[in-house]
Amino acid sequence: MERDEIVGYHLEQAAGYHEELGGRREDLAARAGEYLAAAGLRAASRDDSPAALKLFTRALALFPHGGPAWQGAFLDRLSLLLDSAPEEVPAAIETLEQSLDPRLVMHARLTRMTLAIEAASAGSSEEGSALVREANELFAPIGDDRGLAAAADIEAQLAWVRSNAAETLAAVERFRLHAARAKAVAFVGRNNVIRFGPVIWGPFRPEEMRAAVASLPADAPPRHTVEAVIAEREGRYEDALAHTAANLARFEELGIRGLQTAAIGSRADVLTKLKRFEDAERAYQELFALHEEFGQAAYLSTALLYYADFRYTLGDTTEALDLADRGEALGVAEDVINFAMAARLRA
Repeated sequence: MERDEIVGYHLEQAAGYHEELGGRREDLAARAGEYLAAAGLRAASRDDSPAALKLFTRALALFPHGGPAWQGAFLDRLSLLLDSAPEEVPAAIETLEQSLDPRLVMHARLTRMTLAIEAASAGSSEEGSALVREANELFAPIGDDRGLAAAADIEAQLAWVRSNAAETLAAVERFRLHAARAKAVAFVGRNNVIRFGPVIWGPFRPEEMRAAVASLPADAPPRHTVEAVIAEREGRYEDALAHTAANLARFEELGIRGLQTAAIGSRADVLTKLKRFEDAERAYQELFALHEEFGQAAYLSTALLYYADFRYTLGDTTEALDLADRGEALGVAEDVINFAMAARLRA
């Protein structure tokens, strides 16, 4: 437990005692919230989303409802809910939608767009681009960095769906700058997928991939992902499985099931190359179940296409083509990589 959390705890207790005695100290409660929110920000920075979520939840209860500190804590908590407790996201969005503050209503719309992109909803690309423009028109004149970060996050997601690495990285950099200025939760979970995805799966050399994650702790999931991809490309399949297992263990420890999907997909691919087909089949079925549970149609689309390739390898041509059709239908038209995979199977 770090200093901010310890101080925040004691101030939180003191504020609680005052309230029990019938004299709530708003100043004391607010100070406790500030310490707990600072501890939450640091927990998020080390990818401990569940701990960060708990800290921001406690901070939220201490800040004056609707005030600037409350708004910041609420939005930070919402970004963490997307990874750690997605079942709570709809209620949080509804709370924002009921606000009279147009900035909070816009954050609700941007969060709904994140869900639409993950679900590969029809028209999400065009609607997302229009929403980003509207959000920038609202947030830029008033210098709202938190809002501008949220808009840049949507831009990065849309560029990622379009398989445009350069646009994704540019939007990620805008997101990073605005989030840092706002002292907001930045790169956690799904954000890290967008942040490092273009470098990990793009046309980069091993030294460039390692350089992109060099500032992270040695056991950070993106570092294991980089090493797993490099090992797979170099034919060191057991090393690739070891790095993937490290990520799965970390996500299991943190209770973040939604982030296990990329590691499970990687595991399935490596098991296929090792000709451990029964293990690969089990990994794919686990992957599909997770994507469906979290409503990630866009990612399920890609997974089905990889699975189609797997079934084709086993000689199940008819099933492979059916899977390619399903995967292509689930995705969005801008996902050129998915369409290329499907076309290759049909060739």
